[in-house]
Amino acid sequence: MTIYELMVIAVAAGVFMIINIIMWSVISHKEKKAAAADNISLQKAQNDFIIEENILFVHTDEML
Repeated sequence: MTIYELMVIAVAAGVFMIINIIMWSVISHKEKKAAAADNISLQKAQNDFIIEENILFVHTDEML
């Protein structure tokens, strides 16, 4: 291979690495943001939690 072919391969590998780093940084940022939003909504849901009980007894003579 000539020096120019090796340089093209090296540049392509460098560009691939840079794009990969940017992509994983964006994914990591989105996951952290989603986890923080879930944590906030979970705390809010716990404060608004109300237990309601409805008990219904049905007595019949029918057999299934």
